Amino acid sequence: MLRADLFYRLNVFPIEVPPLRQRKEDIPTLVEYFVKRYAEKAGKQISKIAKTTLAPCQSYDWPGNIRELQNIIERSVILCTRDTLSIDSAWLSDQEQLQPVASGATSTVGERNQHQAEADHPKQQCRPVSIVRSGPVKRAGADHRHHR
Repeated sequence: MLRADLFYRLNVFPIEVPPLRQRKEDIPTLVEYFVKRYAEKAGKQISKIAKTTLAPCQSYDWPGNIRELQNIIERSVILCTRDTLSIDSAWLSDQEQLQPVASGATSTVGERNQHQAEADHPKQQCRPVSIVRSGPVKRAGADHRHHR
């Protein structure tokens, strides 16, 4: 919950921004911006956006607003293996059926839905790890919990 005093400080000059679903014409520009931002961050050279990517993005209602668009673009950039970005339409939660990924890249989601893939992810990442002390840490007899 937002503190009342903070709300009144921020409310000096209210700015009304319509939701993304009411600004469909902004989506191509936002996609380009986020692709450039996340490709640079990931050290990838993505120079094109598949034409078949923008149409599903513009027809989607974006209930998560710009944050949802940003997250989907970041995920797509991370999984992109070519110079052309495409979005797996299964990630657009109100679309029931999968459509082919335009650039020919394969998605780790495959034929499973987004929710199942996200549910499986923590199981894959949270496996027991055994720590083997060696080298200077072992010779010093230091506790490994203090070396991060």
